[in-house]
Amino acid sequence: AVQGEVDGAWSLIAEDAPAAYMDPSGESAILIAAGEIQLERGVLDQSRAYFEKALELRPSNSEASLGLGRVLVEQGQLDGARRAFKHSAHNDPASPRPLEVLAELERERPAVQALLALEAGDRHAARLSTGPAQIHFERAVALDRSVEAKALERSGALYTRMGEPEQAVVSLQRSNEIGGRTPERRPGQRPAARGLPAHSARDAGGGRAREWPRSHRAR
Repeated sequence: AVQGEVDGAWSLIAEDAPAAYMDPSGESAILIAAGEIQLERGVLDQSRAYFEKALELRPSNSEASLGLGRVLVEQGQLDGARRAFKHSAHNDPASPRPLEVLAELERERPAVQALLALEAGDRHAARLSTGPAQIHFERAVALDRSVEAKALERSGALYTRMGEPEQAVVSLQRSNEIGGRTPERRPGQRPAARGLPAHSARDAGGGRAREWPRSHRAR
């Protein structure tokens, strides 16, 4: 059924896609759609050609870079895929997706994966996508414990933005315990603490701060 749907989607642009490819000022949206559909159909050479044409027309096209990277992964050209994903991430600094797929290529380098997870979490947090952001922060810690203080700091900042000062204090207090007090952590902790009664702020430095704060995934 899925293959039939993909084939049906291709039939809708089967005439327009080659025309867009041959047009010096071709329609990027058609080229990218053609690349995506042919990738799903397993027609990798055509998919790659459409994505590369879209990039030729607009080198900063992050969507085309992302698609090209996915094709290169399927073709086993992992170094090229890394370059394509990094190019996509650079040209669309708001999207976490290029970092997420890039991290999948770094399974043998958990420290690199952890840094990518942190950055992807930051991008989700900027969109106030709290669940995915917290999942990425926790994943970063699972991959590399040395980033725990940074992950907790980011988690605390997100809790502050979401109006959850108690959880923010828990995260930031734990970040300070692990990584030491820094100018970057203290300003984030004070606004969160102002939203708490005095006893709650004190409690945040106790036993609860020794565990990773509750995840939004439980919601």
